[in-house]
Amino acid sequence: MRLIKIYMTLYVLLLLLLAAVGAPVLFPSLEYTLTREEEAFLVERGTLRALGDDNFPPFSYVREGRSAGFERDLVLELERVLGVEIAHTQGPWTEVRAKLARGEGDFITGMRILPEREELYNFTLPYHETFHALVVPRESEVRGMQDLGGLRVAAQKSSATYEALREQGVWAVGVPNPEAGLQLLTQGQVDVWVEQYWVARFFVGFRGMDRWAVHPLEGTVGEYAMAVSLHSDEKLVSILNKGMLRLEASGALADLHARWFGPMMEVGPESPLVPILAGATGLATLGLGLLMLGVYLDRQVTRKTAELVQANKLLSYEQHKLGKMLLNAARALGVTIEIKDFNTGNHSQRVARVAYIIGKKMGLGEKELFALHIGALMHDIGKVGVPDDVLAKADVLSAEEYRQMRLHPEIGDNILRNVEGYDQVREIVLYHHERWDGDRNQRYPAYPGLLCGASIPLGARIVAVADTFDAITSDRPYRAASSLSDALAIIQSCSGTQFDPAVVEVAFLVEDELRQALASPDDTDYHLAMEKSMGL
Repeated sequence: MRLIKIYMTLYVLLLLLLAAVGAPVLFPSLEYTLTREEEAFLVERGTLRALGDDNFPPFSYVREGRSAGFERDLVLELERVLGVEIAHTQGPWTEVRAKLARGEGDFITGMRILPEREELYNFTLPYHETFHALVVPRESEVRGMQDLGGLRVAAQKSSATYEALREQGVWAVGVPNPEAGLQLLTQGQVDVWVEQYWVARFFVGFRGMDRWAVHPLEGTVGEYAMAVSLHSDEKLVSILNKGMLRLEASGALADLHARWFGPMMEVGPESPLVPILAGATGLATLGLGLLMLGVYLDRQVTRKTAELVQANKLLSYEQHKLGKMLLNAARALGVTIEIKDFNTGNHSQRVARVAYIIGKKMGLGEKELFALHIGALMHDIGKVGVPDDVLAKADVLSAEEYRQMRLHPEIGDNILRNVEGYDQVREIVLYHHERWDGDRNQRYPAYPGLLCGASIPLGARIVAVADTFDAITSDRPYRAASSLSDALAIIQSCSGTQFDPAVVEVAFLVEDELRQALASPDDTDYHLAMEKSMGL
């Protein structure tokens, strides 16, 4: 009996230790719940002041006079979960850092963590990994730092890239922003432009500048986080960290990464003591179970009943979680395709939005809308099998190149054919270039030419119209975007030949919603409304 008491005492102590160390992991809400002091701090401040770069896409930039980028969306999400107003202003990078130093802002929305910067700022938990890249002509043999000797190099002054070049002994022309570096390169005033990889991809890729190549630099990976002045209250860093952890727990942070970059990194490492203590607790529990077997047997019926109730709740949660996972995976695949086919920048996201608007108006149910949205996001997945030089070509394709391009629906079909439960999505991918009249001899022929008329799945017919609408209203290297009215007029002229007349008719009924989508490229509200309507 004395041995059991000693064992129970040690067991309780072990449980207390596990609760103290592992509570934030086992119960995440404890980790991101604000303390009373932190809540009072926010009430007293009223408004937090966030500072961001105005020319560092896709992280932070100004588009048509409006704030845009990953960091802008992150500020909006933090404002939502923290319940505090955040005034977000942007400007030149050197001016942003100077404003924080003068106390004219509370934090900078994104900055690469460097040892010398840790002497000037307190950083939040990192939310992204960055690395540097070289931008050179496609025919250049320059691939790494070792090749930069004797070359004229441009980099943004006061940036992590500029400081990394100085550490390597490379002399670089300091420019005020990334766009100025790209301009020097295109004008032939420098041989190499060195910039953060995602920024370089944005400027080169989404502007259709296929004569330039972007080469990642090995050994330059670093962490990216929000920066707070050393003179600011330490509670502010804790508040921002808790906001980030809350976004991670809800999946909102993963959604932002999928939308702008692809899959995300985790925020905050798990304590290494947790698995050790968990294992020790398991062994102790086993011993206690052997000593008190009778007590456990008496409680089996009650415990099993409770487990069945919990299992039903868990099943519902897992179904919800699976739907979100499929949606994020489709978005990430869409981003992957657009990195490869950068002439069409963000095309899949826009097609998915237009298709959802039309499909909802046509009365599609929750499951059909979900399949339509996923299919629209992945409709060009087959382009992974199309040669890069064909996708990147800004001029008219040759007959052979056009033949290779027309294979992408069948390539996408082969990719998804063995994925169970993806039949509706696969049909959209395979048939979205079929024509209503089945004609294979027109300027825009049907391909692969297997179906026509009502035999074409409805989802594919809707995506065909959405795909064409976005192509007409988007800028391309060889032409400027057309207006909404021109786009609808062109689609109307093809009703009954290229397109299903019923889908074309609905496109005109949702003209106001399409106009709103074109006028508001930011699709945050759309994603929230769409996911809510589909039960996600």
